Amino acid sequence: MKEIEILQKINNADPEDKKHMIRLERYFEHKGHLCMVFENLSINLREVLKKFGRDVGINLRAVRAYAQQMFLGLSLMRKCNILHADLKPDNILVSIVPRHLDIHRHY
Repeated sequence: MKEIEILQKINNADPEDKKHMIRLERYFEHKGHLCMVFENLSINLREVLKKFGRDVGINLRAVRAYAQQMFLGLSLMRKCNILHADLKPDNILVSIVPRHLDIHRHY
């Protein structure tokens, strides 16, 4: 429930969805398990690097876009007094069909 409170706080602080933070759609309990439903982001940054980087990395435009989006998200977290203690490529989710910036077709 603490994680849900944090996600709701972040989502409420970004009602126009411009800070590139995961959106918690809803949550429910099923057979004693708390289930959370998020927006559909199908791939993480590590998978992006493997799929599009071909072991040499991704293009500079993509790096800049991801970095800018991460800094926007981190600034929102700071505004909400939240510290992410496990920031790594596996925990950065990416949309294959970008909603804010079309960078994937340039790989």
